[in-house]
Amino acid sequence: MPAAQQQISLFVGNLAYFTSEAALRAHFDACAPVRHCQLIVDHDTGDSKGYAFVTMGTLAGTEQAIRDLDGSELDGRAIRVSQSRGRR
Repeated sequence: MPAAQQQISLFVGNLAYFTSEAALRAHFDACAPVRHCQLIVDHDTGDSKGYAFVTMGTLAGTEQAIRDLDGSELDGRAIRVSQSRGRR
């Protein structure tokens, strides 16, 4: 995959528990096109765990999202946006 087409997953933390996947996607889409968005929920209750993973459409979009959205406000919370480190 060429560098311009690489996809890097972003970790999005400090989300309000009532933030919806649609609101999260809209927040990131305002910065650059989103390819995939996944709000992490508890398997038993279906309640949000307060974090998500977002994949932007381009590497440039990923870099822009980190720059522009880390510390931005969504649903009354200052969210944290960083490159996902993957599972350990």
